[in-house]
Amino acid sequence: MNQFSQVGGVYYKRVSKSRSNLMLVDAKQRDLGPDKTAALIETVVDGIVWQIVVQNYISTRYAS
Repeated sequence: MNQFSQVGGVYYKRVSKSRSNLMLVDAKQRDLGPDKTAALIETVVDGIVWQIVVQNYISTRYAS
């Protein structure tokens, strides 16, 4: 959660736990539960480069 990136002079970082309506299951199709699911989602989110996508969207959406 402390990972952050600087894009164009602005810092983007995840500042809270991930929330979703996903239910992850194990190999035996058993629900992993909300805490384990959230932890796995956070690992994925922290491992991808999403900051540039967010910056591009904001720049395009709110361009003058």
